[in-house]
Amino acid sequence: MEISAEVRWFWQGKGPANMQEWFSNAEFHDCTAGGGGLRTDAYLSDPKQAELGIKLRGNKPGVEVKGLVAVLAEGCRDRPFAGPIEIWTKWSSEALPLMGAALISVNKRRWLRKFDTAGPKVREIALDAQELPVNEDQLPEEGCNVEYTMISIEGFTPWVTLGFEAFGTLDTVTSSLRRTTARLSLRHPPALADCWCASYPAWLQRL
Repeated sequence: MEISAEVRWFWQGKGPANMQEWFSNAEFHDCTAGGGGLRTDAYLSDPKQAELGIKLRGNKPGVEVKGLVAVLAEGCRDRPFAGPIEIWTKWSSEALPLMGAALISVNKRRWLRKFDTAGPKVREIALDAQELPVNEDQLPEEGCNVEYTMISIEGFTPWVTLGFEAFGTLDTVTSSLRRTTARLSLRHPPALADCWCASYPAWLQRL
């Protein structure tokens, strides 16, 4: 089981002006963003609820099951990344079949930043195009992923999402998320205007 603390925003269309340039450019950060590749995730269609997400992740074997545990009223406070914090748990299973189920294929082109929050200072880890650490760095056990993703579903207007997902233990994920949003708020991010703060299951339910 994996535990995460998350906050995420969605925009229909291209998203805020300069957001992709700000997110990707080393001029505003410690390094350039990793990733940039295209993958397709297939989500189980379940429009009657938004607290459980079940998906096939790209070419990864098995099924990912993700459930909402709690929403913290005292969320992230540092603007422009202020918003409610959602606590999620995730499980993976190669025995759970989705054959014959109604699936929604979501195309994603994602750029990723990864931060190590285990120490007294939040430290960014440089990533390559495969989202793996460069310079023989190690993946942290406590930290936060920050992603900027262009998403599309056939027949629908494209969307853009910006998300923070802290990982670690139940005792550390909330602090890791707040510390990371505080760190990035100092890097002159664009304003998050005309956005919708929601999870992927809530976004799919809305569609």
